[in-house]
Amino acid sequence: MFQQFVGHLCRLTESTIQMQQELFQKWVSLFPIGPQPIMPLANVPSSTSAPTDPLAFQKKGLEIFGELFKKEYETLETQFKAGLRNIEEAFHLVQVKDPAEFYAKSVDLYKKGFDGLLQTSETQIRDFKSAAAKWNEVVTKGAA
Repeated sequence: MFQQFVGHLCRLTESTIQMQQELFQKWVSLFPIGPQPIMPLANVPSSTSAPTDPLAFQKKGLEIFGELFKKEYETLETQFKAGLRNIEEAFHLVQVKDPAEFYAKSVDLYKKGFDGLLQTSETQIRDFKSAAAKWNEVVTKGAA
């Protein structure tokens, strides 16, 4: 029973890491690869929403994505702390003598772990959507 629990915990951790890698790849794909030549503003068609001040544009982008990464750090820190608490609780399951109580506590621990993963995923998605909306606004309206 304990080996099954550890197996489920390992698969949960692996899927979390995989999800975070995929999310990071999505973030990276939003940025152009390599340096992009800056066109003189005189040659930019008036229909283009190019930034009038590239430094302000870059500063706003750094602000938006810096805030996103700070939130991501806080979310992951919370998730790791919850994971450590769950691991400590899992080691205390060995002390339970009644099989029914062991099963109930194991299921409760699994649910807490899954709920934590769900909350983390929802928080990451919400934060990413918020940052993407802010970035879209900057790109379409300018950095001012």
